[in-house]
Amino acid sequence: MKIEIITNQSKSLLSSIIFLIIGVILITNADIILSFISIVIGSILLISGIINIFIYAQRRKSNNPFANRSLFYSIALILLGIIFIFFSDIIETSIRFILGGWILMSGIYQLITAISLSHKNTKFISSLIVAIALIILSIYVIFTENLLLSSIGIIMVIYSIIEIIGFIFNKRNCRTITPKPGETTLIIPEKNKKIKK
Repeated sequence: MKIEIITNQSKSLLSSIIFLIIGVILITNADIILSFISIVIGSILLISGIINIFIYAQRRKSNNPFANRSLFYSIALILLGIIFIFFSDIIETSIRFILGGWILMSGIYQLITAISLSHKNTKFISSLIVAIALIILSIYVIFTENLLLSSIGIIMVIYSIIEIIGFIFNKRNCRTITPKPGETTLIIPEKNKKIKK
């Protein structure tokens, strides 16, 4: 008995196209998506803070010793919620500056290490290249807005394009199975298999 398997890639193609569309949206509208995510997170934090205010009121009536802690937690949640809703740009900029600053410090450290080495040392060139690359990367991170979402979008687009190209090539190489006279062919759609006897 000869068993031949035919893979159905239509679902893979559909998911690749969806990924491609989402990736393009992330690249072109990263600021809008960032604002939306900030509003959603901020709203959740704000609602949680308001709920905790009611919990604080109940605990205060019952002379609960943890009432003051609940009030502090509630105020912190409300403040965080307001920051996320109204100051999403500040959060994104802060993340960029912190990440960029950390990369810049690593680059400067690598540069100092490279300078301290002798020019004849085999590690000098590699350390210098790494230092310059880190410093350039830190400048890019600091001055590029919506870097995180844009990077995710770029990765999704690249992945989708690779998947679509793979689907096209597989489709071209896919051969049609034609049963010979006297053969019985059993088609099982659920497993995408054709079994020849």
